[in-house]
Amino acid sequence: MLVLGMLAFLLLYVLSLGPAVRLVQYYPRAGWLFESVYCPLLWLADNTGLGKVLEVYVDLWLPARQAPFVYDVF
Repeated sequence: MLVLGMLAFLLLYVLSLGPAVRLVQYYPRAGWLFESVYCPLLWLADNTGLGKVLEVYVDLWLPARQAPFVYDVF
């Protein structure tokens, strides 16, 4: 039972990365807390093959990027 609880905690920790990135986008002053809490995941993203997977997951939580504004006279 303890092992299942620990696995659930680790899964929730990894899955909380996306909402945390979005929160920091709106409240940049919380960046220091984000870096402290997610330091192990940031290290894994930089030093293993998990970087691309985490990047794709975090992109799902970010607002859609708008197309650049093009002003057309004609």
